[in-house]
Amino acid sequence: KGMNISYSDVTVYMPQNARLGRAEIYIGAGEMDIDHLTAEKAMVNVGAGSLTIKDLEVGKIQMNVGAGSVTVKDGVIGDMELATGMGSLTMKANITGDIYSSVAMGEVKIVVCGSGEKDHNYELSCTAGEMRVGSRYNAGLGMDISIDNDALSTYTLTCAMGSVSVTFQSDK
Repeated sequence: KGMNISYSDVTVYMPQNARLGRAEIYIGAGEMDIDHLTAEKAMVNVGAGSLTIKDLEVGKIQMNVGAGSVTVKDGVIGDMELATGMGSLTMKANITGDIYSSVAMGEVKIVVCGSGEKDHNYELSCTAGEMRVGSRYNAGLGMDISIDNDALSTYTLTCAMGSVSVTFQSDK
């Protein structure tokens, strides 16, 4: 169960149309590049390392970023749960479900494709950080806002001292 490899490059090949039931990715201080990953569920844990995914298709994903970095260049994602400590997470994806994101001192930047700002409900909380969600911006001390757009999905975003940015590229 799992591989512990030091000081080596490893290339894993999978069939082009492979769809995994569950994918688990753990990176301590290493670096990983993934061209394409398709799974029903995925769990990603990055400590001080870095992960870049060119194309991600998942029904549900949980990502934990310590002091490292995660970049998703393109994707289709259902529900998403993110926890970022001092690291950074950058993502561009069509997100069809809910987002739960918690940021301590790190940075989360999400570009949501295929929907607009008013297509989602929001629960926003920021203690001493910076938060930008669509046209709404807050920096400094204290923000707790609930926005009900009578939408099917809810973005619950919390930020302690870091920064959160959610922008939209609507196809509408």
